[in-house]
Amino acid sequence: MYAYVRSIGEGSYGHVLLCRRRRAESASVGPQPEAAGSLAAIKCFKYAHHDAEAMRLALREIRLLRTLRHPLIIRLEDAFRSGSSGRIYAVMPYIDGGCAGELLSRSPSGLPPRQLKAFAWQLLLAVRYLHDRQILHRDLKPANVLLSQDGTIRLCDFGLARRLDSRQHVSEASERKELTTYVVTRHYRAPELLLGQPYGLPADVWSLGATLAEMACGRPLMAGTSSLDQLWHVLGAVPGPRPPYLAAAVGALGALDNAQLTPGLTPDMLRPARLPGAPLRQRLSGADPLFVDVVEACLRLDPASRATADELLQMPYFKDVQATDSNPALLRLAAWTAQEERPPANGAASIHGGGYGRPAFRFHYSAAGAAAAGIKLHDGDSYVCVRSLGEGSYGHVLLCRRRRAESAFVGPQPEAAGSLVAIKCFKYAHNNQEALRLALREIRLLHALDHPLIIRLERAFRSSRTDRIYAVFPCVDGGCAAGLIARSPSGLQPRKLQSFAWQLLHAVRYLHDRRILHRDLKPANVLLSQDGTIRLCDFGFARRLDSRQHVSETSERKELTTYVVTRHYRAPELLLGQPYGLPADVWSLGATLAEMACGRPLMAGTSSLDQLWHVLGAVPGPRPPYLAAAVDALGALDNAQLTPGLTPDMLRPARLPGAPLRQRLRGKAASQRRREVCGSNHGGGSGRPASRAH
Repeated sequence: MYAYVRSIGEGSYGHVLLCRRRRAESASVGPQPEAAGSLAAIKCFKYAHHDAEAMRLALREIRLLRTLRHPLIIRLEDAFRSGSSGRIYAVMPYIDGGCAGELLSRSPSGLPPRQLKAFAWQLLLAVRYLHDRQILHRDLKPANVLLSQDGTIRLCDFGLARRLDSRQHVSEASERKELTTYVVTRHYRAPELLLGQPYGLPADVWSLGATLAEMACGRPLMAGTSSLDQLWHVLGAVPGPRPPYLAAAVGALGALDNAQLTPGLTPDMLRPARLPGAPLRQRLSGADPLFVDVVEACLRLDPASRATADELLQMPYFKDVQATDSNPALLRLAAWTAQEERPPANGAASIHGGGYGRPAFRFHYSAAGAAAAGIKLHDGDSYVCVRSLGEGSYGHVLLCRRRRAESAFVGPQPEAAGSLVAIKCFKYAHNNQEALRLALREIRLLHALDHPLIIRLERAFRSSRTDRIYAVFPCVDGGCAAGLIARSPSGLQPRKLQSFAWQLLHAVRYLHDRRILHRDLKPANVLLSQDGTIRLCDFGFARRLDSRQHVSETSERKELTTYVVTRHYRAPELLLGQPYGLPADVWSLGATLAEMACGRPLMAGTSSLDQLWHVLGAVPGPRPPYLAAAVDALGALDNAQLTPGLTPDMLRPARLPGAPLRQRLRGKAASQRRREVCGSNHGGGSGRPASRAH
């Protein structure tokens, strides 16, 4: 029924494709059939075809979308399951103007006043519609606001949306805890979410205020690099009285002098009293004062004092807007047109980006940088796609077959025609300068690696048709360790565990001998061959270190503190924003080996703070000064109760008993292997205890 045109965009849970209808069809919503040849945006739910939990979430999103009928909210036309692959798809109309996030990337000073008012009015109408029906979106941000060429918006991405009960908080108590961290992208996250408190409709209002502020000034109003750092930014920027839960947290966090997550915040700014309004108004000094009133009504620290969407629509800022929910044409206060930049100078090739629809922006492709990374222009016709192998936040891996024999970058033997390869497509490198820089850095690093237990880069190329960047690897035929663990709920057999541990240590030693920090060691990044050998993969976060044992790019170290290492495998120094080095990989290795032994993550926190509680309750060892200070402060966070089972005695700044860790691993491996896992101890930066396993 649909002919694939191209990829529109990808996220953590879905991949959106632009497709053309082969024949006319009736939509699930709306009386008019869709014409043959018209375009549709089809969302493929990534993991729903082989994971029961992902299937449950996909079906919940589809059920909710079927109940929504509003001209400013994306419309679900159809949903179906592929008879061949079993994948779940949702069909939506194609919106031809990109998203607000892309528009802001071309507007560093913010949107023009009339356009800002038009978008703010429409967003409030959409949010009011949801809140009137007790639906909490939970991921309001510019990237989820689609733009049409006629100036109207469509609110999209309801993957995290929930219906609320009569008490105005998330009705699924177990899910509220499970999703506390993932709900709402960090820069738009309300303080009650940052501290694990119950939340409801006001959490959306906070996200709406942060989104409107970003539209006004062209950048996130509060851009923290971790949950803790985000809270410091909130306290320094947002005026208003502090509710009791936040006052208690501020009193504790104010003692975290060693963490210095945001050095510019002074102790005076952290006192539990009303903050002056100057910081917020200064950041929005060029905006209409009436608009700032709207933002301040959204960004109140006490959820109960935040305005509702209906109250915001009645504020003086919107007094000149005459529109109704059913007539969005009246909302066109300013026609939106894409502004093309001047052609690039110096003869550089120009790559046009594509977000959700039209070309979003253009940037300069550095031919010199690509050549240095070994990337060549290629039409991609040497490979035939067989199927998708997997997707992540930054790449999509395809199983392909070679059409003809070719020489690899590494190894003397040419690859035979018909042999299988795994090809990684870097998702955003064709239309985002920063993504391109990261892709080139990963490819350069992979070119320097030559070890039988580390995935081998065969070649890299740029498509001559789409400008996308691809990396070609050998196909490893046994899946990954995470898949094997999913089939082994009691953990791996001792001999297999010993074999995998030995190989992993060899691979990590090879990297560390060359001062390379992987920064994302976990079972999902350990590929398995049918012959019992492993291949360590995914070097998107890898860095070379300087002689001081910490990340050499200081600015990047702060930027990537939160994203480095999946949370369950993250060392405590990373959780607290401390300098880190090779020992951070060793911690992740210990957590990975423990998961292989017992069949589940050893420490499965639901947020950065909750992860730290799990670490303190499970891992023995002396506490370095930075962690002891943090424990003293965090021990006072009684209201948060991120992990109620942890007692105050477990948080005392002294050596923790080794029992919790050994109990979790009891009977899973030989005592020597248990001692090796226990060796992944607390530490920080270059001054870590020498007891850390090597």
